[in-house]
Amino acid sequence: MFKFLVLAALCVSVTLGQVTSDVGPRCEGFECPNDDAEGGLFTNGVCTGEFCDCSYGIPYLINFEEGLVFNEDLQVCDWPFNVEGCEEKN
Repeated sequence: MFKFLVLAALCVSVTLGQVTSDVGPRCEGFECPNDDAEGGLFTNGVCTGEFCDCSYGIPYLINFEEGLVFNEDLQVCDWPFNVEGCEEKN
């Protein structure tokens, strides 16, 4: 019985992951460089508060707190003064 419950929980988990993986806004005009599950994180414009998170070739748009920009070198949301070219952004 325990094995059946573990298997059932795993199936539900995998199914829910597949259903929700295609939900969310997309990065318009951006093409992911590969079809990997974790395809990478990429800036969505210069000194913007958003980035593209590629998963299975689909670029999902991710926004973060106002005042932060995406630091592609470190792959994190960062203060503009830490990102080359964004030092003057308010």
